[in-house]
Amino acid sequence: MKKDITVTVKDGEKTICIKAAEGEFLKEILRRSGIYFELPCGGMARCGRCRIYFTGEAPDPTSFDERFLSEKELRDGARLLCRCIVRSDCKIMLTRSLCDMDMVITKSSGKEHREGNFTKYAVAVDIGTTTIASSLIGIIENGSDHSFDVISGIGAVNSQRKYGADVISRISAAADPAVRDDLHHLMISDVESLIGKLKERAGGADISLAVVTGNTTMLHFFTGKDTAGLGTYPYTPVFTECKEQDPDALFSRKLCERLIVMPGISAFVGADIVSGLYSIDIAREEKKLLFADLGTNGELAFWDGEHLRVTSTAAGPVFEAGNISCGMASVPGAIAHVAIDDRDRAVITTIGGADPRGLCGSGVLETASELVRRGIADSTGLFRDEFFERGFPLDDGGRIYFTQQDMRQVQLAKAAVAAGIDALLDRDMPDSVFISGGLGSNMEIFKVKNVRMFPESFNDKITLAGNTALAGAEKFAAMCLFGNEEEAKRSLDAIRKNAKVIELADLDAFDEGYIAAMNFRER
Repeated sequence: MKKDITVTVKDGEKTICIKAAEGEFLKEILRRSGIYFELPCGGMARCGRCRIYFTGEAPDPTSFDERFLSEKELRDGARLLCRCIVRSDCKIMLTRSLCDMDMVITKSSGKEHREGNFTKYAVAVDIGTTTIASSLIGIIENGSDHSFDVISGIGAVNSQRKYGADVISRISAAADPAVRDDLHHLMISDVESLIGKLKERAGGADISLAVVTGNTTMLHFFTGKDTAGLGTYPYTPVFTECKEQDPDALFSRKLCERLIVMPGISAFVGADIVSGLYSIDIAREEKKLLFADLGTNGELAFWDGEHLRVTSTAAGPVFEAGNISCGMASVPGAIAHVAIDDRDRAVITTIGGADPRGLCGSGVLETASELVRRGIADSTGLFRDEFFERGFPLDDGGRIYFTQQDMRQVQLAKAAVAAGIDALLDRDMPDSVFISGGLGSNMEIFKVKNVRMFPESFNDKITLAGNTALAGAEKFAAMCLFGNEEEAKRSLDAIRKNAKVIELADLDAFDEGYIAAMNFRER
């Protein structure tokens, strides 16, 4: 018979004692107790980033611990959470949860106007794989004239991250019905919290409508639909059409009168892209326009003035600092901007001016670009000998490094985007380029040009558009409250019906372009 043990958890300023059974996985003990944690690779022991520290006697290291952790880390009590089994009383220390920190959200391009004679309120929500952004909008009515203002915006880390940094990890985890239910409830809880906070910022006024957008997988989790078809060929979603949900059935309290989920196109080109294209009124564009949403994945659309081609490229979570050794979300302390001086020292800027804790997406790309510019990494991405083993230090304390493996992750991601763009354009050339998503708010094009993700010919054509998915949800919500809901839905349907999905896996040119784009040479 298994004996009872006590696991004492130090989580920030809190100390929690948990009763458990001998031989349990530590992750299951924490999950059962409602303690937040992250498994960046979905608990598959592929990344080595789910480190926890035992402050007393630690369990014997597993083969996975020995693979990913140094001898010093093992001596200091570090273990991988995803494979850790506890057999006796123990004490562990967790780092401060990202969910308890202030997110720097990727906002829409609209300026905030906190004061106004608002007659109705709506909320827009963009559910990303890594972060969730939301905004409160107010409707202004002056006779027959209508307008809206963005009143406030807030965001949060997507709590599903504990099941993996990417959609594939979460789809795989959702094969377990209990985990699938937890993924749904985690997302509902996140969205409910954001809408509740925005309702408070409206002075407790009624929220007439909430509009939710996001990639196809996130919207399946949000609505409680089975994601199994999204993880295997032929990648069939349960739904992509516009859906109205009963908010009272989803949330534990009264938050809004109506809730609408925006429509997508396919398993990999979701409602966030339709919403983004709707926000810039793509169908009215007379010029050729390339649209790139660079968040946790790379989704692309090209409008040639008459026809719309769309695709998705498996860039992975690098653009939001996923799979990066010192990567983190856009919270205070994340390194957002990097320059390397002529003495090969990093000059960094962190979000909020806080002490550096890691790298967010823009910091990752700027670091890679600067390493190439300074010749610390060559055109193949290979580091100079003195930085090859440990990596390039970014802080004075030597705690934050950008490693050779991190550079390879950047190369894989940027090559996927570059090759996807070339395949989608098929030798055509856009007149303008819109970059959306997290990088569409924080990235400075001239600082990342050495990454060679875009051709030089794009440089004077690029517009950093911010969170167009959220902007599209705001616009759609406003149109509904103006009394133009059917017109707005027809516009969304026109985008969906005009879109031709290009499957990159079927194109030989994509494979060739992908290999060529791995290097940091001019395209």
